[in-house]
Amino acid sequence: MQTQNRTRHTMTRMLASVLTWALVAGQVMQPVYAVLTPLGDVPIAAKVAAKPNIVYTLDDSGSMQFNYLPDFVVSVAANITIGSITRVGLVATASGLGANTISVGDFVTIAGASPPEYNGYFQVVTKPTGTSFTYNMLAIPASTPAGLA
Repeated sequence: MQTQNRTRHTMTRMLASVLTWALVAGQVMQPVYAVLTPLGDVPIAAKVAAKPNIVYTLDDSGSMQFNYLPDFVVSVAANITIGSITRVGLVATASGLGANTISVGDFVTIAGASPPEYNGYFQVVTKPTGTSFTYNMLAIPASTPAGLA
């Protein structure tokens, strides 16, 4: 039994010494495997032969006005025929059929009015009557919209 323990002890020590020398020799001999790498004289960016692919996108959806736009929000707004637009200062009052579906705080898109200062994406400020609403314009127009009273 003593012989078996002595043999096991000797084999363990021999294995440990071989492993130790292999690790030391691996660190010492590592530079032997290194090969000089040729470096290029031309910058990498100058070697690219592909033409640039640039995409320019304009977002006019109005979604950039909100801090947070949940996934379930969809645009289901109906078109409303505006019969007249009047203004006092920068506050415009639009009235027409279907304006009763609009609430204070809703956003509306006014399109097709001339002069163009009446057009745009605005938030409804007040509802003076069931068929009219007011919004704040960005600039004072030079005249009353063409074709509207």
